Amino acid sequence: MASVIVVLLGWMALTGLSVDLMPDIQYPTVSVTTLYPGAGPEEVETLITRPLEQTLSSVNGFDRLSSHSLEGSSTIRVQFRWGINLDSAIADMRQAIDKVRANLPDEIDPPYIRRYDVNDSPIMYLGMSSELSPIELTRLAERTIVPRLERLDGVARVGLRGEVRREIQVQVDRAKLESMQMGVNEVVSALELGNVSLPAGDFDEGHVQRLIRSRTEFTSLDEIRDQVIRRREDAVVRVRDVAEVVDGHEEITQLTRTNGEPGIMVYIFKQAGANTIDVSDAVTEALDEINRDVRDAQMTIRLDKSKFIRNSISNIQQSALIGMGLAMLVLVLFLRSFRSTLIIGVSMPLSVLATFVLIYFQGFTLNMVSFGGIALGIGMLVDNSIVVLESIFRKRDEGLEPKQAALAGTREVASAITASTLTTLIVFLPLIFITGLTGILLHQLAFVVCFSLICSLLASLTLTPALAAHWLTAAPLSEKTGALGWWQRGVQRLHGASHAVFSAVENTYAALIRTVLRCPELAVFPILALLAVTLGLLPRVGTEFLPATDDGRLGITGKMSPGIRLETLDRQAKKVEATVFEHIPELDNVSIFIGDDAEDGDDWNECRFIIQLPPRDQRSVTAEDVRSRVMKEMPAIAGMKLRARVYSAMPLFRMFGSQEGDDVAVLIRGHDRATGDEIAAQVVRAMESIPGLASIELQQDDRRPELSTYVDRSKASLLDINVQDITQALETTIRGTHATVFREEGDEFNVNVRLQETDRQRKSDLGQVGVATAGGRIVPLGNLVDFRTADAPLAIDRLDRQRVLVITANTVDRDLGSVIADLEEAFAGLTVPDDFTVEIGGDWEEQQESFAMLQGGFVLAVLMMYMIMASQFESLRDPLLILASLPLAVCGVVVVFVFWETTLNVQSFIGLVVLAGIVVNNAIVLVDYANQLRRDDPQRPLVEVIIQASTRRFRPIIMTTLTTVLAMLPVALGWGEGGELQAPMARVVIGGLVSGTLMTLIAIPLVYRLFSRQPESTESVDLSPPLHQTASTAAH
Repeated sequence: MASVIVVLLGWMALTGLSVDLMPDIQYPTVSVTTLYPGAGPEEVETLITRPLEQTLSSVNGFDRLSSHSLEGSSTIRVQFRWGINLDSAIADMRQAIDKVRANLPDEIDPPYIRRYDVNDSPIMYLGMSSELSPIELTRLAERTIVPRLERLDGVARVGLRGEVRREIQVQVDRAKLESMQMGVNEVVSALELGNVSLPAGDFDEGHVQRLIRSRTEFTSLDEIRDQVIRRREDAVVRVRDVAEVVDGHEEITQLTRTNGEPGIMVYIFKQAGANTIDVSDAVTEALDEINRDVRDAQMTIRLDKSKFIRNSISNIQQSALIGMGLAMLVLVLFLRSFRSTLIIGVSMPLSVLATFVLIYFQGFTLNMVSFGGIALGIGMLVDNSIVVLESIFRKRDEGLEPKQAALAGTREVASAITASTLTTLIVFLPLIFITGLTGILLHQLAFVVCFSLICSLLASLTLTPALAAHWLTAAPLSEKTGALGWWQRGVQRLHGASHAVFSAVENTYAALIRTVLRCPELAVFPILALLAVTLGLLPRVGTEFLPATDDGRLGITGKMSPGIRLETLDRQAKKVEATVFEHIPELDNVSIFIGDDAEDGDDWNECRFIIQLPPRDQRSVTAEDVRSRVMKEMPAIAGMKLRARVYSAMPLFRMFGSQEGDDVAVLIRGHDRATGDEIAAQVVRAMESIPGLASIELQQDDRRPELSTYVDRSKASLLDINVQDITQALETTIRGTHATVFREEGDEFNVNVRLQETDRQRKSDLGQVGVATAGGRIVPLGNLVDFRTADAPLAIDRLDRQRVLVITANTVDRDLGSVIADLEEAFAGLTVPDDFTVEIGGDWEEQQESFAMLQGGFVLAVLMMYMIMASQFESLRDPLLILASLPLAVCGVVVVFVFWETTLNVQSFIGLVVLAGIVVNNAIVLVDYANQLRRDDPQRPLVEVIIQASTRRFRPIIMTTLTTVLAMLPVALGWGEGGELQAPMARVVIGGLVSGTLMTLIAIPLVYRLFSRQPESTESVDLSPPLHQTASTAAH
């Protein structure tokens, strides 16, 4: 009944689990954003970034600090140590900022503190197309579409891209202003004062109290045109006299196209912890309703990240089921009994369902790590039951009753399987101290694998002997007729063939063991030679941080010189677009983003292409193949630098916001920008000479053309003109000033005052703009301001309170470790001043930190395994004999790395840790049984004991190895979407387990003999019938 309860709870937990690609990753990173409108990057750095960096670096738990200063804003990212209480850290940050707030410019907006959230990346891109005008389509989206989508469960917010908002434009004629001796600032002031809606207080009228509100807002464009600017005697100057009021739209700084068609892109962001698949399903259902209700627009899904999650989870689920089926097939072939197979096989689904209960109550999601842990552990879940059932069969063959055989057989191997399970579990214990992204991946995997193994141990010690005692009988099979008889005869023939094969293999192994024990050098020298060859292959093992995943997304970025006009950028982007459509026949859809939002001036000169390919099983080429092909066919685009990358499905944090797919980041630290540029040029040349590096790019290498204005303060003070009036006149002339708002049908639209286009096309036009003095005179700006052309950096990056230049690249057709080795050799020849440093960061830095933690955890795990076994065997020698299987397993691991296109990465390193706990299990079972035989008959010759122990445990060892290997094989093949993530881990376990088992069967008996002091004997060995002779008596 307990098993039935576990099944019910497991099913309920499974249906209630959230599904996502990866575990919930909360990076301990907080950003501080401060807006300073109109300030240049260098001003922002000096006045805002540096003071804030100094005070924030004193916050407790601070690990690393990076900043990005650009026109009008400063963004500082504070990265804390993993495990710190972020709520407390944010409170400390607020206090630190308050201390220096008085020293910051008065014109800034209050610094805004925000946690870093991986959910800030959209999970869905929706295309919106219509015959409506862009303004009407934007209004439809903002008033109808966005509110309906934001109401859905799990949706955090909805963003728009490519929107065109309505704007009331007051286009001032400079010549008319001059003729009337007026300054442009007077127009702005008149509109501000003429559009007011304020409460005037409460008025008591009898028993009623009425609120008096002054409603003098503009209700039509004609009222704006009739607004009085100046009244002198009988002369009245209205807005219509000096300007044209146009019902237009805001300046367009970005364009969006989907599959070549212009429109609006709608982004869907999910809430933290929300089920990505559920959110996607809800949005898809809502789109069907929106398309039925809204006749003027059509909504389509352009990119849905949940598809990759669905396919990945489905793929790992399919791999787990195939692995379970292969494990069951091994049991049928070895046991030659369907009932025996079911008895052992029931431990797999039971342990898996019990694990789902743990996942549910631990708050985990069903993701590639948690589900992958189940898939990896499928084969290990039957190991204990195999050993128990084999022991029960042997006791029954000795003449015991079924119940007595079940008790005695289970009791005989209970200590061995408990020890073997504990050694597997103990390897994960030291790894709880690993932090960072590696720790998050490892902790969930460890929880899942450990709990499933504990459940399988309990099942093997309780459920397996109970079923064996009551379900298996020794009654002979009755002859069947018809189809059942045909099936029975076919099964018997299959069992007979397998019996003959396995008997031959066992006899061969027994002869081999006798030969090895008689002539140890026949085994010692080949094993040592194999270990030597393995050491020779080690330099060919590649390394990387995490395995690359292919979710079918490509990115192409085109960058032109800063200040380029949107029309020119769009014209060149269309050439890239044509090449993409021509040379990527596998294309599913492509979204094109040209320019950027008006507030993000550092990206106005870029165009970005997001290309979505079909799922992996629907195409014959990888995303990297497509990237290489399209860039090879891409023609030279005048004035545009192109870069292509394959996006990763892994949510990795980048300190400087470098694009997905950037494996390498070279950091050049130092203050002087000119010297830094010279060093950066050397670094770029060195990187271009390294094979395997592609898309090399110096971040923020361009300088934006700038027209600086210098006010003659003495002249301005003599004419009684303040600097603020001068700067406002410049702003109104060029960018325009938002004087007020125009309200209509519940919406607000900016009223923007700006010189008409013909009056602001040349630099000389700026000097003709008039500014009014206190006495009413109009003075041209040319008399007060000196205009100078110059270049200014688009942005200034800093790392740990030092200026830094960042050069990014990604690796192609080479592993990260070999590329970095070449880079370090190339950088050794650079000429770098003492006040500058060149260092390699990015994924390499994360890889080194993770590997260092995993190495320490691995060593500690081996030590704890030794302690557990020493306690179990009450011997200091036997655990050392068992641990001899670890170096033997390394041979298979190295072969996998070299010949199976697998690198040493975080996932494969975790596989090494798992392997260490598994590969010793066979040696434990063998040594434990040999010790039992010696305790039962201390005078028995040692060779006799070793041969009997080896041959008796040969079949369960082979069975457990095959079930584990074949269960992991579908995962190791890495087929389907997301398969690349778990494949390295499974390959390492398979390679190490195969080589470790094969050599353990030879080496452990040999080592046991060499280090035992029992006198040898050459007497013949009377072996009891092995499992294959007794399993046939079990009922089918």
